[in-house]
Amino acid sequence: MVRVKVLGSLVEEVGFKERDFNLDDLTLTELLNMVFQKKDGSGSLYSQMLILVNGVEAAVLPQGLETKLGKKDEVTLIPISHGG
Repeated sequence: MVRVKVLGSLVEEVGFKERDFNLDDLTLTELLNMVFQKKDGSGSLYSQMLILVNGVEAAVLPQGLETKLGKKDEVTLIPISHGG
């Protein structure tokens, strides 16, 4: 089971703050596509948020968005806001 926590303005977009996904052998990209119901895989949406896997930013993980998720992993999605 992978737990997904969503913060800030992303809650409105996905419709939940926290949800467990009972799925095995999923990459981070596949999970994000499910969460955002997105099929094109372009990843442009994902550049607008901070993605943490077990508290570590996905960008610094060796496999990045292709990181395989395990049963006890927790993914946190944090919007990045810019003003001006």
